[in-house]
Amino acid sequence: EAARCASYASTWQRAPDATMASATSRVLAVREARVAREWRAARRRRPVLVRPARRGVSRATTADDDAACSLSADASSFRFEGTRRLYGDARFDALTDAHVVVLGMGGVGSWAVEALARSGVGALTLVDLDFVCVTNVNRQVLAADSSVGDAKAEVMRARVLDINPECDVRVVNDFVTERNVEAVLGIVTPGSPGKSVDYVLDAIDGENDKAAVVACCVHHHIPVLVTGGAGGIDHLGDIVLEDLANATFNRLLQRVRRLLRREYFFPRGGEGAFPGKKRNKKDGKFGVSAVYARENANYFRKSPGTKGRGGIGCDGVGGAAVFVTRAL
Repeated sequence: EAARCASYASTWQRAPDATMASATSRVLAVREARVAREWRAARRRRPVLVRPARRGVSRATTADDDAACSLSADASSFRFEGTRRLYGDARFDALTDAHVVVLGMGGVGSWAVEALARSGVGALTLVDLDFVCVTNVNRQVLAADSSVGDAKAEVMRARVLDINPECDVRVVNDFVTERNVEAVLGIVTPGSPGKSVDYVLDAIDGENDKAAVVACCVHHHIPVLVTGGAGGIDHLGDIVLEDLANATFNRLLQRVRRLLRREYFFPRGGEGAFPGKKRNKKDGKFGVSAVYARENANYFRKSPGTKGRGGIGCDGVGGAAVFVTRAL
């Protein structure tokens, strides 16, 4: 730049006024560019200002951050910190004291167990006699090449304990039927030892077994949530949660409802009461919640010649998608 300015000065000495004005403007442009470069460089080097904490609000210390990101003994207090903040101490303590029985470790049941474990539920009973098959990989959280051939309930138990080592996990390697439903659920009579069941999640796909589970839970006054079939649904619309008596467009729930009314004398529409009770309801509801996706929401028609192994389950004619089973 010094050499350039010297050349400009020599030009001023021998050039007319027009040439001198042009050279002066070029010198000014060079100086402005240099000032702009220096200003940008100084801005990049400017220290970052930390906003001070508001009065009454404390910042997490470095020690707390290190403990929360480690596997030390102190990590257990941070494992469900987000859940506790979301629900509050009283509701979170209710989760840690709860005992939930999950029937079926399939496409819906396995994801439900995953959610319960990550929510801090204190005790889980996992019920299934099936083994992991390679055809389960497309929709079940427990299915992978490393687990093919293993018992589903045992694989899920190991996964739960890896998520929350403090969870009390009980495994029942059996299928639920009308004859063993009370034993599988571990129905505890007053005065007998053992932790009673607080909630039952029915994620099996046999209508006779589902009806037996619902009837047993209603008889023993145990809250139960019944899941609908997920097979053949290729588009996920709204997830519906309503009374089982009102569930529509789900063949599995329709068959369960018919069995409950025919075999277990559940109320029909308009009757509104179980046998021996006052008819204080006019809509015939069961008092049993059902969660499902409507089967009439499909976008894609089946290709000609598409075949499955029969039935309405996830391995049947329609197949199943993980975004449906996981959402349920």
